[in-house]
This record gives sequence, structure tokens and C-alpha cells, in this order.
Amino acid sequence: MTLYTAQYRYSGNDRFDITVKGKENADLAPTWDMVNRWKASDKGELAKARYTVEYFDLLSRRHAQNPAAFQGLSMLSANQNITIVCFCPEGAFCHRLLLVAWMEKYYNTQYGGER
Repeated sequence: MTLYTAQYRYSGNDRFDITVKGKENADLAPTWDMVNRWKASDKGELAKARYTVEYFDLLSRRHAQNPAAFQGLSMLSANQNITIVCFCPEGAFCHRLLLVAWMEKYYNTQYGGER
């Protein structure tokens, strides 16, 4: 199973929006509070480490409450390519890459790169 990442403007048929603004996949998005604190942070290594821990904790809690949201992503990627999108620029620290890492750990997925 392969997951890809891209910026929000990506328009392929395999597009999977995980932004906080998106409504379809809200279980996979960070909270508004997390986004706003990230925007206001110094974005150094400590801030990245805190954000990573908080996002992984959030994913774990949401997974416990609604595993179907995550299993659905895993099942989709088994049958086709899935490209996870958000607003962050390519190469930036980003929750879409954190989600890929989380999915690799808990589901049989692999990262195919940035589109």
C-alpha cells in the first residue's frame, strides 16, 4: 500500500484532503489550536518535536474512537494510490508526512514520495 503527499492544489483523482479546513477526513487533521500554535511558534526542533508528539497522540486517540477512518485510508491505498494533501509547501515540516509515518507504523503502508 502506497501513500503519496502533495500540496493542496494537487488535483489528481487520488486526492485525499487532511486539512483542518476539510470536512471529509477530519479525524486525520490536526486541530485548529495545533495549527495556530504552530504558525505562532519558532518552528525550531523543539517545536517540531512537541507538534509531532501532540499530533501522534491526537491520531492515537482518534483511532481509538473511530478506527474506520484510518482503516478506510489503509484500504483505499491497498486498491489505488492515495495522495494526502494539505497547505504546507513541499519539503516543510508537515502533518501530512507525520500521518504517513504513523500509517507506516500501524498499517501496512509505505511512502511513495511527494507529487
